[in-house]
Amino acid sequence: MNKINRRERNTNEMCIEALEEMLIVIDFCLGYQKKNDPLKWSVNINDIERGVLGLPAAALMFCIVDTIGSMYIDKVLEFNVDGTKKKEKKINEKRIRSFFWILNSDYFNLNLSEDDISTIYNLRSRLLHNSYILKKTILSLDSGEPFIEKRGDEVFFIHLISFLDACRSAVSKFKERISDLEPKLVYNEPSININENYPTT
Repeated sequence: MNKINRRERNTNEMCIEALEEMLIVIDFCLGYQKKNDPLKWSVNINDIERGVLGLPAAALMFCIVDTIGSMYIDKVLEFNVDGTKKKEKKINEKRIRSFFWILNSDYFNLNLSEDDISTIYNLRSRLLHNSYILKKTILSLDSGEPFIEKRGDEVFFIHLISFLDACRSAVSKFKERISDLEPKLVYNEPSININENYPTT
């Protein structure tokens, strides 16, 4: 085994590296075909004809949204609101769902209402913390626009391919802007005594 690599990196560097790793994993998830491994999946082969690893892909994409939004804590940004007007809102550390206002910024260019953003935040929370999607949410492999599409009063389509494209674009913009958001801080762990070799990333 390799020894732990305890390199010191600033938080910005770690953040960008993590986001880029997520994009690679999401791409893998959406390229995976369940039909090529039917014995692993206890469902009818017809039901998995277009099956990919949609739940983990969506979870990671919402992590990207969350990360970018969190970097704007205590900053006032201009967002689209209800698809018709611009409004300045402040992302609040004590109101985590406010991080998702970033979806209506120029990072993701959506026009969701406040209620819609609350629903999307709840969808993300169920996905990350309970490993399921809300009943009136459909994960779609179609390249639909917008990538989060509300149909009717309550049904949300999450177009995974388009969402990944939006995440790639958002991460690219974020890389250009991150140095202006937070000071570069060196990440220091408390000292620990390591007596064994451990694998490292």
